[in-house]
Amino acid sequence: MKKSILTFLFIIMTVSVIAQLNLQMGLGASTQKYATVELSAGYDLGSAFIQTGYIASITRNVDGGVYINGCIGRKLTFSDNFFAEPAIGYAYILRTTDRKELNGQGMMYSAGVGKDINDGRIVLKAVYCERAAFITFGIRYNF
Repeated sequence: MKKSILTFLFIIMTVSVIAQLNLQMGLGASTQKYATVELSAGYDLGSAFIQTGYIASITRNVDGGVYINGCIGRKLTFSDNFFAEPAIGYAYILRTTDRKELNGQGMMYSAGVGKDINDGRIVLKAVYCERAAFITFGIRYNF
């Protein structure tokens, strides 16, 4: 048990040295006609990135749901600090805790564009997962 904890801590410290931690928050809309909120965290590993978080529909209806996801992608940098970020990942869709058969899961595809500013980025992101599309606008802060 102690070896696995030490190994985990070593991996986290190694990733922290070669990567930059970030936190992203955003607001948007979905094709289900609901407002959405996004919160995610990740690591930038040079031109690649790893990110995990959720996109939640702001509604009480069951069909909205919370898309808990993780993805990997690549940052393509252009002139004047503009960038594009295509990514692919996997999402678990939590719609209700009462009827498990309404929940789902599936592949998630996303593409983001934005501009680097001071210690962060302004990001416009489009996401598609299980017959639902989202568009969010947010800010990412780099630690």
